[in-house]
Amino acid sequence: MPAGSDLACSALLDTWLDAAPFRAHARHLMAASGLSSAELAELTGVSLGAVRHLVYGRSGRPARRICPQTARRLFLVTALEASLVRTRLVPSGRTRALLEQLAAAGWSVPQLSAATGLRRASVEALLEGREPSCPQLVALRVAATVTAAVLPELPPSEPLFSAAA
Repeated sequence: MPAGSDLACSALLDTWLDAAPFRAHARHLMAASGLSSAELAELTGVSLGAVRHLVYGRSGRPARRICPQTARRLFLVTALEASLVRTRLVPSGRTRALLEQLAAAGWSVPQLSAATGLRRASVEALLEGREPSCPQLVALRVAATVTAAVLPELPPSEPLFSAAA
């Protein structure tokens, strides 16, 4: 999520939108595609905290309003597009760079595998540069893992990822 976007939303406080249709859309995207909230956050460019607040609420209370910028980012992604992340190939350079950052910070291949939900062989192939491309879902999972490592203060409402890709 771009820096300062929360400030931009704060400036638009009077123009916030009813969250209900956007919550329904986010839940539909997740149900139709099998994406976790972390993967959906990366795909839409919305912060993980905003997605979790919208979908799960806080302290049992659903979000009532949503920033127009967040709403737009969510509605730009269709269920078909969300479903295609499993098969759409993307260049693996950024994914490799993110894995290298975690490895440089002391993460082992088994830790990277467990955190991303990827098979160990897939992590090794990406780190060694043997894969010029990877499924978009893999790129989303790795980016979400980096986000979670950088912003660990967000309490998880769900596991970051399900089965190994």
